[in-house]
Amino acid sequence: MKIGETNILFVTLGDQTGADLALLKLVDALHKKGYNIQVLAKNKSEGNSAITQLPAKNNHHSDNSSIVAENGNKKELVRDPKYLFNSINEAHSYQDIDNILKHLRFNPHIIFVGLSFDFLTSTDILKLSETTKAVVYNLAVDMSHFTGGCHFAWDCEGYRSGCDTVDCPAILNPDLRALAGRNFQIKKHNAQKGNFKILAGTEWTKKQARESLIYQNQEPVFNISSVVDTEIFNRLQRPIAKEIFNLASDKFYILAGSENTKDERKGYAYFVEAINLFWEKLSPQDRNKVEIVSVTRFLNEDAHSKIKFNKKYIPYIKDERLLSFLYQAADVYVNCSVEDSGPSMLIEAAACGTPVVSFDMGAAREFVLPGKTGWVVKNKDVQSLAESLENIYLMPPELRLKMGKAGHELVSETGSLQQAVSTIEDILTYHQNDFQNFEKAISVALCTYNGAAFLPEQLDSILGQHLPPNEIIICDDGSTDDTLSILEQYRQKHPAVIKVFNNKQQLGSVKNFEKAINLCSGDIIFLCDQDDIWFPHKTVSVVNIFNRRPDIMAVSHNLQICLADKELTNLTIWDTTGFLHYLRSDYQEKNYLSHTVFFGNTVTGCALCIRKPATPVSFKQDVEDVIHDYQLGIQYLMQDNIHFQDECLGLYRQHIGQQIGPVMDKVVLHTRAVKMYYELENPLWNLLYLKKRMKREGIFNYLEKYHQPLLKMLYQKAWNGNLNNSIRPRNWARQSAFLANLVLRKVVDFLKHR
Repeated sequence: MKIGETNILFVTLGDQTGADLALLKLVDALHKKGYNIQVLAKNKSEGNSAITQLPAKNNHHSDNSSIVAENGNKKELVRDPKYLFNSINEAHSYQDIDNILKHLRFNPHIIFVGLSFDFLTSTDILKLSETTKAVVYNLAVDMSHFTGGCHFAWDCEGYRSGCDTVDCPAILNPDLRALAGRNFQIKKHNAQKGNFKILAGTEWTKKQARESLIYQNQEPVFNISSVVDTEIFNRLQRPIAKEIFNLASDKFYILAGSENTKDERKGYAYFVEAINLFWEKLSPQDRNKVEIVSVTRFLNEDAHSKIKFNKKYIPYIKDERLLSFLYQAADVYVNCSVEDSGPSMLIEAAACGTPVVSFDMGAAREFVLPGKTGWVVKNKDVQSLAESLENIYLMPPELRLKMGKAGHELVSETGSLQQAVSTIEDILTYHQNDFQNFEKAISVALCTYNGAAFLPEQLDSILGQHLPPNEIIICDDGSTDDTLSILEQYRQKHPAVIKVFNNKQQLGSVKNFEKAINLCSGDIIFLCDQDDIWFPHKTVSVVNIFNRRPDIMAVSHNLQICLADKELTNLTIWDTTGFLHYLRSDYQEKNYLSHTVFFGNTVTGCALCIRKPATPVSFKQDVEDVIHDYQLGIQYLMQDNIHFQDECLGLYRQHIGQQIGPVMDKVVLHTRAVKMYYELENPLWNLLYLKKRMKREGIFNYLEKYHQPLLKMLYQKAWNGNLNNSIRPRNWARQSAFLANLVLRKVVDFLKHR
């Protein structure tokens, strides 16, 4: 698939945190390469046109600090802050899928999900994936995608065995600790059902993902260790960097920092302890040559005040070019994080040619090579951290520069923004076969006759598909209202897609559909009435089914019934024939062909999609009530190559001439008939039912005329099966009761009408 034809959707919280900004860097780089990119975010503060802020569901303002009990009362969820437990209810949907789809500019081929707590749950992502059929990758910038809610597990093993197998240390309410286990199982279920995959944020999180119960079997696991832009973060300004921050050229500067040094994970207290141990190793003269620079948004003032060296505090720097100068001004960068997946500052510092000393955590294993780009020490080992600082301090300046150069080269090779883009392209290549659903040519066969009242809505819903049709073939059968005028307006707006054919003589609906289907040139043909409404994801859903099932030639789906004004009913079109009950029941040896013959058409024309036939279709129109869709349904059922998709992909509009009353009556009557036939196990009633159907239903005349052997086979099989059941002693009591009840009803009816 070409670059300009690939649709990539990213999901993230906003555009402020380090993780968000890193993702947006990647988005910008992919966009510049020509990929179709969109970002769905909860919050938006920058003027980035690629970001679409998704409004809250029904003006919902979530409360991420409490849960709602069964009685409706809220209870505060008390958590240990170091775990960053943020999943309140993974079964909950924060967004309606229709609202999400409205905000999409395209149907995505692939979705990358970053941090999304309190925005979209894994249940929301599953619904989005099932609707769009997109491949889903969860971006593991931390552990949140494979835990019951924690972003960092610390020493907890729940992510390996299941959070329901441990006493959750993140939740301090004893009676609420089961929440983590429930969330974990929901995430696991959603990931397996949606075939979610992990895109690791570093080799560290890749290892954690492979150890997790949710993603332990994924192969391959792709990894983006960093998105550092080496055109910004490099060594080129080291000679002048200290001047920019008014730092003395003859002093040794130790840089440390994070967005929030008050965060226990960032280990600032350990840094201060190690720095003071380093201070003790130096002579008074050397102590004056060393200065500590801390850059952070939130300074841990208590720990910072204990630093014995001269120290300098710099407020958090958002401008990347200025931050690059700061890294280059430092002689060594210290990463003191004790529970982390990165941090990005470690990698940025290495890219700027600054040696790094780090605890054995996160990205250190990839970018801090002992003796080459810096030193790695055991986690929380402040003594070894102090010794490593001493090693770098005593190192000749030219060797520090050599070490810094090696760090820059390592990041350029394995952690640069360019490398991240390359990894995304590797993923796209890996999933090319999954994207083939967008390469089918789609035709719509639409027949019109005096349909002006609802035709614009029908056309708008077709043209608004996430996977638009290549052509819409419209055959008008002599309309006398405004239908032709409406069609011409749409044709002028969409001349490459809409083709209108006016019948010189009226053909009737059956032969009109025959003409429309035969005029279609696409691989997949969607039959369409003039008064319904398609849901935006209809074509995507159906074409994906065809791609997953090369053995089928037709797809029939369900439709939600609405009134003329689009007011929804609680019925679907399959309810009206009892077919929905049959489809969802676990009856043994289901036979959709015999069911369609004995209980009525299960293939509604406006919900039927077919592969282009090898030869032109030819419909019969001499049997009443057996129209084109019924004939196609029988054909595909005979060949056993039709798929029934239990999903409503549009609205079936009831209006004048399609009164809702009879439809509701049909629901009760047909569903009762289906249940009695398959569940009552009363062969006598079944035989009487079949005899009655054969006398009054046109399908039997149609089959008698054109498929007589089939009719005989179906009827004989049903007759023999029911006849054999009728002579079984276990059925005698049912049959006797049934006959007695039947006679009693006849007597009551007779007496009522005397």
